Amino acid sequence: MLEKRKKKKKRIKFKWCANEVNKAIVAQFGEL
Repeated sequence: MLEKRKKKKKRIKFKWCANEVNKAIVAQFGEL
């Protein structure tokens, strides 16, 4: 159960990272 919880936390971190990258891409397109 602990392993499953750890995996879920990693998934959320990845989702947050993808969101940050998406924000950076939007900011770049905004400058263009």
